[in-house]
Amino acid sequence: NEQLQQRIDELQKDLETYRTSSSNEIETIKELNEYVQKLQILAGLKTVKGAGVIVTMDSIGNASLNDSDILSVLNELRATDVQALAVNDERIIATSEVRRAGSYMTVNGRKLLPPYVIKAIADPDKLENSLKMMSGVVETLGYYGIKVDIKKDENIIIPAVRDDGTVLRSDLLTPVD
Repeated sequence: NEQLQQRIDELQKDLETYRTSSSNEIETIKELNEYVQKLQILAGLKTVKGAGVIVTMDSIGNASLNDSDILSVLNELRATDVQALAVNDERIIATSEVRRAGSYMTVNGRKLLPPYVIKAIADPDKLENSLKMMSGVVETLGYYGIKVDIKKDENIIIPAVRDDGTVLRSDLLTPVD
């Protein structure tokens, strides 16, 4: 009963907040628009910019650059709280795939040729340190003949994900109430 009464009190406070804010519809609309824009940024639907690193990967000599090499760099960057990623200007989102197909890679269904340029927005120092740590991903890739260059940049621009129905699909989804 105490928990239910506590929940009723919380809901009544929320209701009062909505009643108060509804008197100022313009402010409410502004807040909702800001929230929608934030969600679009998080979903990858907006082009974003910020400080971070640019990682260029290519094979040396007869070495072969695989999708797992790109994924290992992407995963290391994800582990460092990266906020946006792209490979050769293809935005990486939750449903993005990175696959080797013969002499090229596909990302979001688009064919990409080397060199592969990964752009990442987050704290540039943290990103660089995580990639260059001893026995880390860059050192390991070097053993296999993969050249990895890392450059810090204060103004990285990462494009929005293509919204043409090939990357983001929802035709088989139904919301659950």
